[in-house]
Amino acid sequence: MTTDQKIQVLREDFLERNGENYTSAERSGRLGWEQTLSSGSAYSAAMLSPKDDADLHRIAYNHARDMIVAMNTPFKVRIALTPDASFTDSKVVSVATDMFDDTRLSVGQKIDIFTGLAIHEGSHLLYTDFRVMPRARNRIIADLFNIIEDERIEMLTGQERPGLANFLGCVKYYYFDRHSTRMQASSAGAPPERSVRLVNSILSMIRYPKAMEEDDLREFADTLYDVRAVIMPYPKTCAEAFSAAQRIFDIIKRFFNQEQKKRVPKEAKGGEGNGSGTQGRQTPLSDEQLEKMLGSLLDSLEKDVTGQPSDGTTPAGMKPERMSGAIRKDGTRLGKALEGELEIGSTDKVNIHFPEADKRHYDESLSRVRRYVPAFSSILRRNGTDRVRDLRGLRSGLLDTGKLAEAVQGVENIYRQERTVRADRMAVCILVDESGSMDGEKIQAARDTAILLNEALATVRNVDLYIYGHTTENGSFVKLNAYREGRGHGDKYALGSIEADWSNIDSRAIREAAARVRARTREKCLFFVISDGAPCEPTRNVKEAVRELSRDGFSFVSIGIDFEYDPSEMYDNHVSMTDLSTLAPELGKMIKKAIMDNSNRK
Repeated sequence: MTTDQKIQVLREDFLERNGENYTSAERSGRLGWEQTLSSGSAYSAAMLSPKDDADLHRIAYNHARDMIVAMNTPFKVRIALTPDASFTDSKVVSVATDMFDDTRLSVGQKIDIFTGLAIHEGSHLLYTDFRVMPRARNRIIADLFNIIEDERIEMLTGQERPGLANFLGCVKYYYFDRHSTRMQASSAGAPPERSVRLVNSILSMIRYPKAMEEDDLREFADTLYDVRAVIMPYPKTCAEAFSAAQRIFDIIKRFFNQEQKKRVPKEAKGGEGNGSGTQGRQTPLSDEQLEKMLGSLLDSLEKDVTGQPSDGTTPAGMKPERMSGAIRKDGTRLGKALEGELEIGSTDKVNIHFPEADKRHYDESLSRVRRYVPAFSSILRRNGTDRVRDLRGLRSGLLDTGKLAEAVQGVENIYRQERTVRADRMAVCILVDESGSMDGEKIQAARDTAILLNEALATVRNVDLYIYGHTTENGSFVKLNAYREGRGHGDKYALGSIEADWSNIDSRAIREAAARVRARTREKCLFFVISDGAPCEPTRNVKEAVRELSRDGFSFVSIGIDFEYDPSEMYDNHVSMTDLSTLAPELGKMIKKAIMDNSNRK
C-alpha cells in the first residue's frame, strides 16, 4: 500500500463514531431529542440559574451524582473533589472542577463537562478491571493503556446508555481542544520534537481524529498505520486494551531506534578504516531513555486528557490546578460539603461534622454511669406517660350507669367521657465544650454525662434529645459535631468520639446547635452547656446569644467544670460541679425538674 493510500485510510474515523465530538451512541429506537437543541446548546439547560459559584458547584455535583447512581455501577462510590481524595479506584470517583473557572464557558456547559467527567469515571467502574493498570512496566505503556481504555469504556457506555454519550462528547471537545491549544502554544516559534508529534498523533487518531495535523499524518503515515493495525478490531476487554498498549509501545520504541540509527554518522558505523566493525555501534534506547524523551508530553497528557496516574498506582490526590477557585477556597470547605464529609452550617463560619463510632470509649463511659440509668429512666418515663381521665356529670357522652335513677327523674348531666391527657413534650439539648482545655477528667465527665442521657432517654417518648460538641478547625471555623439529633439519631456509639481538641467559640456553636434543634422541633428546649467556662471570645458574645435564644423557647443552664470565668457573665442559670463523679446524676435531676416545671406552667 502506498503512503497516499495509507493517509487516505488514516483520515477516516476507523471507529465510525457519531457527531463532531467522536462519541459512540446507539441510535436505533432513539426519540431524537438532541435534534431539538440549537447548535452549541447545553444539555443541562434545566439548571442555568445558580445563585452563586457555590450553588453552581452544588447543582453540578448533585447532577453528576445522580448520573453515577443512574448508571447502576457495581460499587457504592462517592464523588470526591478535595485534594485528599483518590481518583477512580472502585471506591472513589474524583472529578476535576477547573472548568468552573473557565470564563469562556456558559453555566450549562460547565455542568455538562463536569457531569461528563463523572460519567467517564463511572464508565471505568462499569467496565475497567482495576487490577490491570499496575502491570504496566513503564509510564508510556500506562498512558497508552489509559488512552485505549478510555475510548473502549466510552464506546460501551454510548452503546448501553446512549443518553449519556452527549456528556462524554462535551468532555472530549473541551479537554482535547485545551490540549491542542497548549501543544500549539508550546510550539510557537519552533515545531515540537518528532517524538512529541508522533505520540500526539497516536492519541488523536484513537481519541479525537479532528486534532490530527496533516503534516504529521504524512510524516508518520507508516507508523500510524502500524498502530491502527494493532487496535483493529478495537479491543473488547480491558486485557486486550493493555496488550494493545504494550504492542504500540514496541512500535514507538522501534521507530525511535530507527531514527537514532539514521543520525549516526557513516564513519561511526564501522566503515572504511574501522578494524573491528563495532566501534561506534548505537545502543538501542532503553525504556527509561524513551520515557525521558517523552516526559513533557506525558505530563501534558496526564494534565489535559488522561486524568489518570501514569505509574500504575493510585494517585496521592487531585492536583490543585485541576480544582476551581471555589473548591480551593477555605481549605476545600465547599468540596468537603459536597462530598458529604461535612455540612455548611446556617451560622456564619460553622461546619457540621458527623463523627465516626467509637464503641470502646462508649462502653468505658457506660460502665461508669450504668448504675444511674434504670432509676433515672424510670423517673422520666413516668412523667412521660399519657394519663386517662374519667369525666362524669356531663350532658353528653356515654350513659353513666351509676346515675340511672337521676335519668328517670329527668336529670341531664348523667353522662361520662374518657379523655386521654397527652404527656407534655420537650427537647433537651446538650452542648459539650470539646476545646483543648477540657482535656483529661473534664472531657471524660462530659462524655459520661452524654452517654448516660442517651441511654436513659432512649425509651422516654416525650423527650427528644440533641447532643452536640464543639471546637474549631482551620483557624477560623467552628466545628460542630452532631452526635445525636432527636429521634433520628444515627449510631449511638458516635458519642464515644467526644474528645478535647482545639479552641472554642461558644456563641457560634450555641446559635448553630439551637438552629438545628429548631429545624426539627418547635417544642421548648432545655439547653445544657457543659464547659470549663473559658470561651475564646468575649463573654458578652455568649451572653447575647443566650438572651436572644431564650426568647425562642430555650432555657439555658450552664454546667461548669472548674469554671475559669464567673458563669453569671454568660448564663442566668448555672451549676458548678467540683465533684466530677456527681455530674451525671445531678444533671439528671435538673432535667426531671425542668420537665415537671414545664408541665406545671401549662
